Amino acid sequence: MDFPKLLYIGDVPVESTTGGAALLYRLLMTWPVDRLRIVETNLLPCVPSQRLPGVEYRKIPIRFRRLLSTRFGYWWSGHLFRAAKRGKYANVAVIEAAEFKPDAILTVTQSYAWLTASYVAKRLGVPLHLIVHDDVALLARASAGVTRQIIETFGQIYLSATSRLCVSPHMAEAYQKQFGAPGDVLYPSRAAGMNGFDEPPARLAETNRPLTYAYAGSLWAQSYTHSLVTLSEIARRRGDRLLIFSNLDPKAAPSHGLAGPHVELHPIIPFRQLIDILRSRVDVLFVPMSFDPNDRATTEVAFPSKLTDYTAVGLPLLIQGPEYSSAIRWARANPGVAVAVEQDSSAALEAATAELADPGRRLDLGRNAIRAGREYFSHEAVFAKFVSKVCWGSTGV
Repeated sequence: MDFPKLLYIGDVPVESTTGGAALLYRLLMTWPVDRLRIVETNLLPCVPSQRLPGVEYRKIPIRFRRLLSTRFGYWWSGHLFRAAKRGKYANVAVIEAAEFKPDAILTVTQSYAWLTASYVAKRLGVPLHLIVHDDVALLARASAGVTRQIIETFGQIYLSATSRLCVSPHMAEAYQKQFGAPGDVLYPSRAAGMNGFDEPPARLAETNRPLTYAYAGSLWAQSYTHSLVTLSEIARRRGDRLLIFSNLDPKAAPSHGLAGPHVELHPIIPFRQLIDILRSRVDVLFVPMSFDPNDRATTEVAFPSKLTDYTAVGLPLLIQGPEYSSAIRWARANPGVAVAVEQDSSAALEAATAELADPGRRLDLGRNAIRAGREYFSHEAVFAKFVSKVCWGSTGV
């Protein structure tokens, strides 16, 4: 087919790591390299070795970005929002767009560069396609006044965008209610060519042995770390093990309560290597969601992209989160796909681990995870929906 020339402008790097970065990488990994250009800010860390091969990457430099992690963070966040809204950081993007001559602009509504993307799309008169991966106001971490402005501006751009791609049905519903415009659900996808396994690993049928739990992903919320500490303590008492693949500094892990011979800490690794390790060593995959009321907006509408690879492995899923969280609601909509714990309780989590001691239960859960993963997260289905919106999406409201 004749793919349009697509220009991505955003703060989220397009790379094969985690979260929104991995979502973008997988969506764009089969896009023709001569029809794609990536323009990223330097606001977030990037891993150049995990970029799309053969694709042009350019940078929008943002000065003093480290101020965001200081006591001046709220003030500097407001400055960056206002500057991006006025197009101050659009010069590089406009130059790149003038050279590349895109047919459409793609962005992710995180931090500030989505404002730059909207500015460039309007200036060029080309369609703007929004991917909404997280709650934009929460991730901005701005003052109350600036947050209100961010929400208002986001609503205006959301309404006018050619397509609005939300990572969960709960997000699409919430934003339709809030802004009066429908959004399309675009779940995170697996990588192209990664279809997963047909059956759970045979060792799940083994009895009377310790289990190995695993968590893979960033620890952006303190509640995630709290849940892992609780699971670690349960595993220690039961003689089980816990593997963690994350951005957590091993030297800092003891201060967080994640220490002991039963805990293994690893950095985030490429997904194919991760799947091999999970398949060969792990018995249960853990999906924590934040119980912190301050995180509710994101917990309710964002979707844990780790489920794309988790379900490919064919292992039981253990999901812990509040009843309103997207992962718990997904588990409820797909009975038998996971053991779901809706309380922030050590006793409730321990009862779930006791349930997972049953080999028959583990095998059933693993098979159901395989089935659900193919239904929701196959690259072919998600990419086809993405292409249909970028190529033939209707004009925004």
